Amino acid sequence: MLTDTSIDPEARISGLKMMARDREPEAFDTLQSILESTKENEQVRMGAAHAVCLLDKRDAYPLVLKALSGDDVEIRNEVISNIYMLHDSRLLFPLVNLFNQLDDKKVHDWHAESDIVRAIGYTADPRAVNFLQNLDDHPQLQQAARAAYESCRVNHDFMYTFHGKESKRLKATKGEHFKGHVLRGKQTLRNPTVDEFLRDEMQDGFGMASYVVQPNDPEKPFDLHNVSMTIALRRSEHLVTSAKGEDVLAAGEIGFDLESGEIGYLSNQSAGYMPGVSSIAWIRGALGRTDIQPREFTNVWPAHDYCSPDFLIIHPLYRESSQS
Repeated sequence: MLTDTSIDPEARISGLKMMARDREPEAFDTLQSILESTKENEQVRMGAAHAVCLLDKRDAYPLVLKALSGDDVEIRNEVISNIYMLHDSRLLFPLVNLFNQLDDKKVHDWHAESDIVRAIGYTADPRAVNFLQNLDDHPQLQQAARAAYESCRVNHDFMYTFHGKESKRLKATKGEHFKGHVLRGKQTLRNPTVDEFLRDEMQDGFGMASYVVQPNDPEKPFDLHNVSMTIALRRSEHLVTSAKGEDVLAAGEIGFDLESGEIGYLSNQSAGYMPGVSSIAWIRGALGRTDIQPREFTNVWPAHDYCSPDFLIIHPLYRESSQS
């Protein structure tokens, strides 16, 4: 048992990382037990913090949030240093919220700030561009912030993880209530079921739907010529069912002129996935395989920025006093 403190620490750490990497059923409980123990070897606890970032991101998420919000700065910083390995788009927001709480006059906090900036750069999250740009006048972080900014600014190859309840996502993976329609062109809009739900959701003269864009081959997620758009009823729960619980390249709302079949409205507004504006590249890719003309977003969401206080307030680790 890897919780046995009589075992050599190095052997335990190696075993914890292997257990996490192999996604063994007992990995979550074992890592949680070690991280929460006040009697555990500190070297092993640090190894467990690293191993958390080798878990499936959906298993790791609650453990990561607990580490980021905890009082143990060593464990916190170890998780931050390795958080990029999870490829979890949800983590941008708690990381920025944590950054806004830190005091760079404290050594541990300064290291955490640097690690957060680097972690965002490693993930190349395009939604972080404005946050990183605002660090340009921060002398201690300027170099790291500029490098991270360049990684994020030019990146389109990014997938978005579902923000809702895991139980809802798991239900969607079974495909039992799948009601999406792959958009193959204007002929899809003439499908009686599609035509009906578009006409039931008219706005400003356009038939509205929700959409997701996903790779056709999960092994090659960033092949611009091998992606598809799925449209469904304009309700948030249909986004995750359309995506069958998996990550997406783009998501939001779309409105069609039902006479011409062309797009009159397009947004990235998706509370379930929160995609950045660079996701437009994947919408173009999906529509490029149809007879429907791509267009730019007519409405960009959120109104201010993903890293603005107005938006960060709804995410973990937000503290009003940290915002100035």
